[in-house]
Amino acid sequence: MSKTPLIPLLLLLIAAVLLPSPSLAEVKTLKITNDARPMILFEKFGFTHTGTVTITVSAVSVTSSLSQPDPSRLGFFLLSEESLIQVLLELQQNPNFCVVDSHYINLLFTFRDLSPPPHSSFNKSYPE
Repeated sequence: MSKTPLIPLLLLLIAAVLLPSPSLAEVKTLKITNDARPMILFEKFGFTHTGTVTITVSAVSVTSSLSQPDPSRLGFFLLSEESLIQVLLELQQNPNFCVVDSHYINLLFTFRDLSPPPHSSFNKSYPE
């Protein structure tokens, strides 16, 4: 019966704990033109407690036939499936409700945070 040296095995276990774990990412590119929906849900995704989400938008412009929209009322946010139900209930109960005011969302940024034209862009990573 051969004995396995404990020191190399212990070092291997320590290295496995300290080294970053493999990661998985997905990059989505989406162009939206002439979309009148009040809320556009992009994608379901998940991440671990050490995960991050990076949002990059560019060439953003918003037009309305009624009036110039308030950029602080337009933006990007994260929400769970459970929170989506709550947000939809808030909208149903109050048609004038703005989703960026909901405490069920994690507001990432509003269009007020965009760089000035002509770039009209935003790029930031968020730990989640």
